[in-house]
Amino acid sequence: MQRVNRSRSATWVAVLGTALWAMTFAAEAEPSSPHFQLEQLAEGVWAAIATPGEYAICNMGIIDLGADVVLFDAGQSPEAATDLAAAAQRLTGRAPTILVYSHGHNDHVRGATALAPDTVVIGTAGIRDDMIEDEKSAAEDAADIGTKLWLYRQYEAWDARAGPAGEARFWRAYMQAVAETGRKYKARLPTRFIEGGTMVLSGPRRKVVLDELSGHTKSDVVALLHEDHVVFAGDLPFVRHHPFLGDSPGSAKMLHALDALRAEAPARYVPGHGAVAGVEAIESMSEYVSTLRGLVAETKRRGLTEDWLAGRSPPPQYSSWWFGRFFPSNIKAIFDEAN
Repeated sequence: MQRVNRSRSATWVAVLGTALWAMTFAAEAEPSSPHFQLEQLAEGVWAAIATPGEYAICNMGIIDLGADVVLFDAGQSPEAATDLAAAAQRLTGRAPTILVYSHGHNDHVRGATALAPDTVVIGTAGIRDDMIEDEKSAAEDAADIGTKLWLYRQYEAWDARAGPAGEARFWRAYMQAVAETGRKYKARLPTRFIEGGTMVLSGPRRKVVLDELSGHTKSDVVALLHEDHVVFAGDLPFVRHHPFLGDSPGSAKMLHALDALRAEAPARYVPGHGAVAGVEAIESMSEYVSTLRGLVAETKRRGLTEDWLAGRSPPPQYSSWWFGRFFPSNIKAIFDEAN
């Protein structure tokens, strides 16, 4: 029988125990959620990138001011917002105290109902108005979508058979979240308003400038972290996704807002949908809007109709982008403003 070296054995047990403790601590210290993946952009700054098929739907953010902790957007569902608040608590050691809305669309605001009652909610009068309008039809929309969920589940199953579940999984989750949140939805309206187009949030660690722009909707808010070279840009840019222009105050205003974002020239932009990217994301979005404006102008020049153009496939450079269902409605929106 082999003799055991007890001192060496004890040493290895101690080392193994320390390693297991470190692994356990790391696992506990790193917040996780099925609804999003965290991406650290600077010390005290994280993007929460929505996981397709889960309930965040939009990208969100965590910003540590050094005293207050700010959440940027709340996602579609209370489940996602609960996980975001828990992640902020674990990462910063403090519960979030401020929520900033980028705009009033349901996938960015409905999760806010899960946040602590004393959370300060920052928005604009335009965002408030959009949320009030959304609330009026939330229950009716939920009932309508609820009858169609079986079809979205079937689309997801078909998509999964063709390969890894992709965009169909996203739309099934979005429709399901809209149905679930809309049944008894009560809007969590802003309690503090951005006036004069700008608000500054300051703390010992950093300053955040909130600017009101107009492009994706009539009232969009972006968070500028100049010292960190980061912009939380909401839905003004979508990255490798067709944007939604159906609520835009006009494509010219959208281009103007994108020019304002480009002028910031940070290292990274956090879009409402898609991956964190550099200034090329802003340029790509500007090119998309300009391309559609050109297509509409040429179609009108040739005497062809809106339906003719909307029924065609997107230009080849956008054929692989998600949210292709927005292409026809974007064409219609630009046609309408040209009339």
